[in-house]
Amino acid sequence: MMLYQRQSGFTLVELMVAMAIGTLITLGAGQLFLTTFQTFKKVDELSRKQESLVFITGVMIQDIRSAINVDVESDAAAIGLLVSSAGSRCDEDENLEKRYFLSEKNGKFSLSVSRKCDSESRWYTEPLVEGFYDDSEESFSFEDLDDGLYQMTIRLATQNGESYEKHMLRIQNRAEAFP
Repeated sequence: MMLYQRQSGFTLVELMVAMAIGTLITLGAGQLFLTTFQTFKKVDELSRKQESLVFITGVMIQDIRSAINVDVESDAAAIGLLVSSAGSRCDEDENLEKRYFLSEKNGKFSLSVSRKCDSESRWYTEPLVEGFYDDSEESFSFEDLDDGLYQMTIRLATQNGESYEKHMLRIQNRAEAFP
């Protein structure tokens, strides 16, 4: 007598159901990866703007508060400061002149500073931080509000430079406020 051996395996329907479930899991994982990547890009952009804002305000607040003289230039898109030479490469009896303004290089706009000691004739200029919307007066301006109070307005670029966020900050100069 011949015995029939029963073959075991998966039917076509079982294979199709397994493939459908596998496809759904793969699509879900892909969507999760894409969402995570987009969130990372947004957080990275926000972090860069925050870094720029913290750096700009930190530098500007320190210089304006301790400045001997503050000169808001007529176009208001630059500010000149006369600060003590402590901690700089100037001689002890000299003052350090600084001028903050926006500059453009390769389509990117940055806050730059020019420095010079009283005894020097040449200005030394360097960019400090990128991320401004453009180099117009609206992107970096100062207003003298009297009695040593200054209002700084900056526009930082967002979404690959297509739009901007406007930030305003008021800074008090100690020498003018407390003569």
